[in-house]
Amino acid sequence: MTIIGLTEAQALLADQTRSVIVLDVRKPDEYNEGHLEGANLVDVTDDGFTDKISELDSSAEYLVYCKLGGRSAKAVEQMTSMGFTSLHDLEGGFTAWADAELPIDTTQLGA
Repeated sequence: MTIIGLTEAQALLADQTRSVIVLDVRKPDEYNEGHLEGANLVDVTDDGFTDKISELDSSAEYLVYCKLGGRSAKAVEQMTSMGFTSLHDLEGGFTAWADAELPIDTTQLGA
């Protein structure tokens, strides 16, 4: 697991040679307010978090974020204990991304 800053995250997502899966581990209402493009919502506070994570490919590469970094750290810790090996935790979370005025997707869940 690595903690990466905004510049590193942008480069990671722009790298066409890598297939990075973006995980937003916030609550659905937070996700609906805005998220990184292509982000998959898996709420770390949901009782079914472990079950949903267990359905993912543990050998894939992931960029994980929450609002500020606390919940994503917990999610990454849980994922690591489940055998995930390529995890990047976005430093400062969605707040840092939005504050830097980087692209935000406002597509609502189920839309």
